Amino acid sequence: MKGYDKTRPQLYKSLIQELLGSDSIRRDDSYVRIHYIRYADDFVIGVIGSHTQAKIILERVDEFVNNTLKLKFNPEKTSIIDFHKDSFNFLGYSVRTPISKKGQKPLETIVVNEKVITRRKKVRTIIEMDTNKVLKKLKNNGFIRMRTSHAKHNEKSYRGKFKGNLINLDHPDILKYYNSVVSGVQNYYRFSKNRVAIA
Repeated sequence: MKGYDKTRPQLYKSLIQELLGSDSIRRDDSYVRIHYIRYADDFVIGVIGSHTQAKIILERVDEFVNNTLKLKFNPEKTSIIDFHKDSFNFLGYSVRTPISKKGQKPLETIVVNEKVITRRKKVRTIIEMDTNKVLKKLKNNGFIRMRTSHAKHNEKSYRGKFKGNLINLDHPDILKYYNSVVSGVQNYYRFSKNRVAIA
């Protein structure tokens, strides 16, 4: 296509659009990549390939865990998802892909040496706090409870709750205790995109 941008600009533009609209990888059994992430007894296996390949991998891992390790998967946490459509939870985080249109990456336009260039935009996996899990844990530990919302009286929202076990502490110690809880949550989720969601 070299030189087409000047000699045949319309053809060059259509070819570039077709190129940018093409998927960057093959999604069939001829192209398979596997990524494995583990922390303690929680792990995720990422498969770039077909659903059939992912199913085979899950069956083999399940067989190894059952027969060799003598352990069992948690059925509520074990599934195969299409990462382009769904998110998954891991270690208190919600992980999802930024890609939205049929697996195609979004485009961006930049100017280099006074020339406008359209290219695939660099994207990263989005990691967010699993707010439902965090709020549920705070509720179970007696920090918050569901009450009528101040803004909308026909709705309920989480609000702070009195903790009777702190009544004999001095004010500085009470503040220190609450600050340690807040700091713990914020530090754990410091790189998540939505860590201010429960602030």
